[in-house]
Amino acid sequence: MSNTKDKQKALIVAGTYERTLCGWRVEGDEAATPVFNHPAHLGPIKAVAISGKYLVSGGNDEEIRIFNTRKLVEVGNLMRHQGPITSLKFFGSFNLVSSSDDGTMLIWRCKDWECLSTLRGHKGGVIDHDIHDSGKVLISCGRDNTIRLWDLVKGSLLHTRKRESKGYGSFQCIRWIPKSEGFCSIIGNSVEIYDANSDTPTSNLAHSRTPLTATFYDANTLLTGGEDKIVRVWDVRNGKTVNQLPQMSSRIRSISIESLTNSVITACSDGDIQMNSWSNSDKVLWKESTRARITCACSAITEGAEEAADVQSGMQVAMLMLIFLLGAG
Repeated sequence: MSNTKDKQKALIVAGTYERTLCGWRVEGDEAATPVFNHPAHLGPIKAVAISGKYLVSGGNDEEIRIFNTRKLVEVGNLMRHQGPITSLKFFGSFNLVSSSDDGTMLIWRCKDWECLSTLRGHKGGVIDHDIHDSGKVLISCGRDNTIRLWDLVKGSLLHTRKRESKGYGSFQCIRWIPKSEGFCSIIGNSVEIYDANSDTPTSNLAHSRTPLTATFYDANTLLTGGEDKIVRVWDVRNGKTVNQLPQMSSRIRSISIESLTNSVITACSDGDIQMNSWSNSDKVLWKESTRARITCACSAITEGAEEAADVQSGMQVAMLMLIFLLGAG
């Protein structure tokens, strides 16, 4: 009987300032192979996301473009936002949440791409958002220097945390800690770790220059990268670095974990994108130049994902569909 992973394929996607989407296919242990380089938008691309058969991208042209990852064709576009798209996140392959400089977040049903609900509250653009593992709660950060917690059951604002901007700079991104009620946010030269019971950070991961992106490997391990061109691996329990990847060619715009090969995908603003082994971070498994300025990137399993999904994930997706229907409007 063949291993499930033998049937799986992953896709790596980068969006660029030059408005192109670049994509590479990953199969088994083979190096990533280019599959498309497409002028997807009328302006710079600012966000990309993948889940199963769907790839979405958003940019300064205020549109969200939808692609089929298996047929590699565009299948539609969404035009409800009144400002540049800043962040796109899926929950399963059933729902998408988009945020924008227009100050809103929209909840979409992927089955028919109906907009189920609009979240309003930020007094300025939304910089980033993230959906909790449960699918019941969403967290966002905005240009109004607030972190906001949202109830997706009721489609309402639960809590606002004001972050004084003086001397700190602005938010870059926000991420839930996996299987936890805690989260991290990037502001200025620091990554701040919060738990569910405090409005002040429980720890600060200080950087010499501004970090621009962060992603969790697991509940205890966080990867950060940014202006100093270094991917650092942190133990969030004690706030100490446990590893770092060799210095990249330019500032780091995106870090993602490619689960099929258990590797780290790093995308840099000069157009370089590369894959490093997680178990041996000095080992570069694949590297390529897009010859364009990368602004965002992501990776995910796109084929064979159904076999890999566990029962809990299926239950969470069904729960989120019910939540969005109850909270619609």
